[in-house]
Amino acid sequence: MRDTELYQMLLGLTPPWEVSAVNIAPASADRPLGEIAVEIAWAIADTAGLPELRTGRCAL
Repeated sequence: MRDTELYQMLLGLTPPWEVSAVNIAPASADRPLGEIAVEIAWAIADTAGLPELRTGRCAL
């Protein structure tokens, strides 16, 4: 299981939400407990009902 899949399951995210990245930093002098950064994305092209987003012809 990839880390993104693990954190998506731990957070209980369901489509259209997804974990797109997980960055784990080990403990250091300035972060004695380490750090976990989880990036969450919304798959807008799949759910917004806008065909121009699915085809890449949108100016967003």
